[in-house]
Amino acid sequence: MNQYGELVGTINERFDQWYRYVQYRTRLDLALRWATTDPRGDAQDPKVSDERYAEVSSQILGDDVVKVVNEMRLKTLPARKTPNGGVVFGDGKVDITTLVQRIPGLVNAITASIDKAPPLAALDRSAFGAYGKNVGALRKINATIKGYLDIDVTVAPEDVREIADAIREIQR
Repeated sequence: MNQYGELVGTINERFDQWYRYVQYRTRLDLALRWATTDPRGDAQDPKVSDERYAEVSSQILGDDVVKVVNEMRLKTLPARKTPNGGVVFGDGKVDITTLVQRIPGLVNAITASIDKAPPLAALDRSAFGAYGKNVGALRKINATIKGYLDIDVTVAPEDVREIADAIREIQR
């Protein structure tokens, strides 16, 4: 059971690594979209307005990353507001050269925001230990029962003769 517990732990660690990798890539893509373009809400779904898209994007990126994105937005990009009117992404102020120079800072901000997030819920592997303990106890119980059942209760022929002789003598 310990091997199963270790296997599950290894699988969960690998899943956590891939999850973080996907988070890095997704947030970097979203941050670069906001730094270089003026993304719009979903025209297919009217519930996702431009303001709502900006708000959700800022929630996904986090305050630290949004601050870095605002420092590197291209000059031609207008400010974007949330549904309640607050500015999330400010007016663009930099040229493409400055934007490219600030990309490492953006990557570091994204990495820091993901690394400080708590890891995915760790699997409680105590059940594997409890199961192994219970199986060990059942094996001991079964061995004890087997030992009891293996007691030879057959009577040897010499003993039968002695008992028969003793009964005959009692009867005389």
